[in-house]
Amino acid sequence: MRRPKKALIASGMLAVLLAAPGAHCDGQLDRALELASQKRYAEAGDVLAPLLEREPGHPRARLLDGILHARAGRLDAAVEVFEALRRDHPDMPEPYNNLAVLHALQGRLDDARTGLLAVLHRWPDAVAYANLGDVYTELARGAYERARELEPDGGHRSEPAMDTAFALAQTPAASSGEPGRNSPGREDDPADERKPDSGVASTPASFCVHAGGFTDRRSVADAALWLQSYGAEVVEVRHEERQVVGSYRVYLPPAASREAAVAKLREIRRQGIRDVAVIDDGTLANGISFGVFRNADNMHRRVAALGRDGYPVRSVPQDVTVVEVYVIRARAGGETAALDAAWAARFPERSVRVVDCG
Repeated sequence: MRRPKKALIASGMLAVLLAAPGAHCDGQLDRALELASQKRYAEAGDVLAPLLEREPGHPRARLLDGILHARAGRLDAAVEVFEALRRDHPDMPEPYNNLAVLHALQGRLDDARTGLLAVLHRWPDAVAYANLGDVYTELARGAYERARELEPDGGHRSEPAMDTAFALAQTPAASSGEPGRNSPGREDDPADERKPDSGVASTPASFCVHAGGFTDRRSVADAALWLQSYGAEVVEVRHEERQVVGSYRVYLPPAASREAAVAKLREIRRQGIRDVAVIDDGTLANGISFGVFRNADNMHRRVAALGRDGYPVRSVPQDVTVVEVYVIRARAGGETAALDAAWAARFPERSVRVVDCG
């Protein structure tokens, strides 16, 4: 089994911080992270050592310490650091992912797969998804090699031509500028193609898609795994807040007085428009309401029709609430229409659209 060519420190990871270090720690850690981002790993270790001596339980410092060990080729020492960090902070995802990376680098692919599946069961993380894809690729490569050993002329499929680059999860300040698996700036090897499990032919990534919004981690994890099985590369799984509009009011702006509003209302009704009323209170008091619409399309049709009749009405959202959702960005190949159809069949209530890959 071939070793992966390189292990990238991923940029853009959000760390789960279970301890709140003091300002003096942050400055020292930030300097170590800066040096690490410049690949000056030995110097970063020298800066980090006094902090670890003073505060040996500092989670972010320990995480960086493990990454520095891995960068120096001290994989056993890095495994020890991440295992201890995982025991001490079971709600911190980075140690789980990094242990899986190191297991893969050591050729322990079954352990790596088990660890990454455990990560994804709790956290829908793009780096972990990408690493899991690379583990499956290496397992598939081994299966093809074994098949050739057993039956050299058996006419079986050739192994997938892929170069594997596992990604170490890091603390958020360690954005090195070195593109990671979840970075849109990463330059992929032309041979880096995903083989889908769905039977759909895979082609090199040619467009990007944005899928969402999922309201829970399990559903977004299912969608990300489905995209990978289709042959897409999950670039990012992001958590964000969105405003949900419950309804829209269509109205004419407030008149100067109640009397003026009533006079305007009578004029409108003489034109045969009956479903109107004077707004009694709020910021639109003495305006004319032309109805409240839950559907945005119906609201737009009402506004357009009234505009043609000479009424310059406006609309305003009402009953606005904020909801938390998860969205996925992925690179895919083939025909966009085929992906749209397959997605709609699997996730009929969730949207997917083509977006700029930049």
